[in-house]
Amino acid sequence: MGTLFFQMWEPHRRSLIKAHSFYFSQAMTRLLGQFENIDEESNQENDRWLAEQASFFDPERDDPSDHFQSAYDASIEFHQMLWEMRETTQLSIVAGIYHRWDKQLRDWLVKEARHAIGHTEVAKAIWRADFPATMDLMESMGYQVHNSAFFGKLDACRLVVNVYKHGPGISLTELKRNYPQYLSHAFQTDLPTDVERMGYTNLRVTDDHLREFSDAIIEFWMRMPQEVSELVNAPEWLVKAHEKDLASTRRSLELRQTEGHHF
Repeated sequence: MGTLFFQMWEPHRRSLIKAHSFYFSQAMTRLLGQFENIDEESNQENDRWLAEQASFFDPERDDPSDHFQSAYDASIEFHQMLWEMRETTQLSIVAGIYHRWDKQLRDWLVKEARHAIGHTEVAKAIWRADFPATMDLMESMGYQVHNSAFFGKLDACRLVVNVYKHGPGISLTELKRNYPQYLSHAFQTDLPTDVERMGYTNLRVTDDHLREFSDAIIEFWMRMPQEVSELVNAPEWLVKAHEKDLASTRRSLELRQTEGHHF
């Protein structure tokens, strides 16, 4: 695998980090910033309900306490729906930063692989590889991601995104086993935590979780080796793809040589 060469150009590294930091900070400000006054808006919903129902209230027939209780119930429902919307927005931000990072990493790997003799199958294999397989490639490049302080956050981030996207499945099982802190009850934090009974609807992240995921992505790019001239113990899936590319290149050369003899 010595014919594969990867280089992280420093301006490109800085560009990736800058773009990620901008995306994350703007998402936190422009998206989550809309939910800063949920309590105040819920109180306004209480007043709005009372104003709307004032013409229907008959003091001789209706109980004022029931009227005010209904207004309170409406404000609580409004508050819960806004809070659920905020939680969904948080998960959308996680999905956004993860998918951007994942595609940028694969795109960089593919572009660097083009320096090799033949790269078509390698490119396909890189885009098909899942997270563990891609991290194995990083290890073969001498980038010890599995032993890094940020790996657990990256791994948790991809599981959170998978559960958010697909619901129940293998990712939810892994999340329960390895990162149960991302599963909790809605609104009722005093309830006992029985992770095994929880489902995908219990998936929740905090703003601190978002920042940890973001920091992990930045740390990943910062610690990426600047140059890799030879892969050590390259993943089998990459070796096979590279061998196909070399074989295809040889066939093309042989065909051109054969055609050249006809002149």
